Amino acid sequence: IGFLDDDQIISVSDLNKLFFIANLEKLDVFQPSLNHDSYYNLRQFLHKPGYLVQDTWWVEIMSQFYSFEIFMKARQYFNKSISGTGIDVYLIPTIQQLLHKTNTAVIHAVQMKHCRPIRTDGRVFSNGKTNLQEIQELNTFCREMIAAKKMHVDNDFIENVLNKKYVYG
Repeated sequence: IGFLDDDQIISVSDLNKLFFIANLEKLDVFQPSLNHDSYYNLRQFLHKPGYLVQDTWWVEIMSQFYSFEIFMKARQYFNKSISGTGIDVYLIPTIQQLLHKTNTAVIHAVQMKHCRPIRTDGRVFSNGKTNLQEIQELNTFCREMIAAKKMHVDNDFIENVLNKKYVYG
């Protein structure tokens, strides 16, 4: 199940190629890479020539694709962020840990263009919160979920996901 923001350009044939590669690689969560004339906040998602896929801990909210099982488990929590910020970097990776479905990658064999600057920074949403407040609350929620479910997560997950602080996006 995939979601693309309204300001992205990708062809139908590239979407088909994206699904084909994700299926071959048995990916649980994935996204296409961003071409170099895209607007972006994080360089890790820019196209890297010579790579087919590159493992990552998470993919951006603007162009994420999930396995059905991950989507079905995560959907009950999507209302925790109006901006969407934090769903990508904290919620989905936590759900993946819970389900033991952690094969996540950027597919560099497929590129898309992000056509508009990021617009969530500094905005106050209808819940009275900024995207940075939402992302912090999702981080706390994910830590609480792990504790409540007595999930075993390794130190790499804690260091590379939960302990990362994001100030943009």
